[in-house]
Amino acid sequence: MHCAAVLCAALLLPLLLATPALAVGDRDAGNAAAATTDNSNATSSNSTSASPSPQESNATQVAAEVASPEKKSWTDGFDLQLGGHVKLYGSMGYALPDSILGQQTQSALLDGQAELRLKANLYYENWAAFEAHFENFLVGGDTRRISSQLSGSGGGASTAGSSTRGLGLGTAINDDRRFMDLTWFIEENDDLYIQQRFDRLNLSLMPLSGPIRMIRLGRQAVTWGNGFLFNPMDLLNPFAPTDVIRDYKLGDDLAYVQADAGIGGLELVGVPRRDPDSHKVLWDDASLGGKLHATWQDIEWDLMAAKHYQDFVLGLGATGYWGDAAWRTSATWTFLHEESRGRYGYLALVANMDYSWVWFGKNWYGYVEAYLNTLADTNYPATLDDPVYTERIARGELFTLGPVYVATNLNVELHPLLNFYVTTIVNAADPSALFQPRFVWSITDNIDMLLGGNIAAGARRTEYGGVVPTGADFDLRPPDSVYCWLSYYF
Repeated sequence: MHCAAVLCAALLLPLLLATPALAVGDRDAGNAAAATTDNSNATSSNSTSASPSPQESNATQVAAEVASPEKKSWTDGFDLQLGGHVKLYGSMGYALPDSILGQQTQSALLDGQAELRLKANLYYENWAAFEAHFENFLVGGDTRRISSQLSGSGGGASTAGSSTRGLGLGTAINDDRRFMDLTWFIEENDDLYIQQRFDRLNLSLMPLSGPIRMIRLGRQAVTWGNGFLFNPMDLLNPFAPTDVIRDYKLGDDLAYVQADAGIGGLELVGVPRRDPDSHKVLWDDASLGGKLHATWQDIEWDLMAAKHYQDFVLGLGATGYWGDAAWRTSATWTFLHEESRGRYGYLALVANMDYSWVWFGKNWYGYVEAYLNTLADTNYPATLDDPVYTERIARGELFTLGPVYVATNLNVELHPLLNFYVTTIVNAADPSALFQPRFVWSITDNIDMLLGGNIAAGARRTEYGGVVPTGADFDLRPPDSVYCWLSYYF
């Protein structure tokens, strides 16, 4: 309740301040208009014998405008925009008997989620903006219950979390590492949780002159890189490759600067973080980086350098065109702060190409993407035992276990209001795969329905067929599932 009160106060305060000032301005404008009307009548009565010349009329008009200028309050520069959405989610999954979830139940896994997101954007002329997004979640179901039982802590074990990749129903979002704790639980138990949090809360300043174009402070989202599903250059809360809902990226507490570097655009970020155990802000947990974007030889280039936790990362990206198709690539080299199975650094590389066309009177769009990660190999039990790798999984930076992937996405517009998509993610080293077919129906201008499924394929001990951790009698095969999202936007 206190979170909602804070948000309401932040939204209503500018309006309360603006109302009396605007009322005074209206009265002044009305008085000025009345005075002008009186002067016009007087001029008319004194000029019945002769009409004024054009020069005299212009002089009279200018004098009236100078005598009664329109008064504007400083609050006239404010522009408040409100919006949001409501999303309802339901899924039914089936876990194979040898999987970690299948050993707990042979019944269908029924899960659900309700989400309310309230958005407020307050602009002042063209040089300042305030943004606040307040989220409310109710999440629960069989996956939550089983994960809680396996962990014994109400939050879901790391292995259970790995087994439910792509469902979006793992452990709850928390702010243990973030600079500001803006997340609250109304209820949290083994079956469900009810959560409130700010996902955006930031202030932007846009200087009207000089090389700096924007300074933004607070909780926000920043995305770097050129990947569709895999994006190694995106260090701050990237989407998982299996995420099909990508309306909003998870926000982080950071300082962001956008500037003109002469040869191109420069972006700088600084992310202070807390140690989740001591809750102290530590340099070893912080991120600091910059990215330069420039165009050369008809190709757009990105050059990145960053300190991310205790690692140092260098990145290079490029975007161009080959005929009517667009291609993109991003690569990073990470200097590890500690050894990982004989590695002191690793290369992550993504390259993709997309194209749109018309076929049989329908609009089609598709892309193909390849991804390489040299920190990974096919010895999955050893990977899951490697703290360097699992630390990055826990931080939401890595989502897969294999070294080489090929992904495709195909979209056909069956009707202006109905689209079909199918995404395929293939672990080329196993091989194993995950298929994600789905329909998106625009029911009205404000209501969308998404109906889809997740289908895993592969032999046991492959990534999508079911990795077997060291010493375990179960595998981590994700359950096959069907799901439905119903979204209302306002």
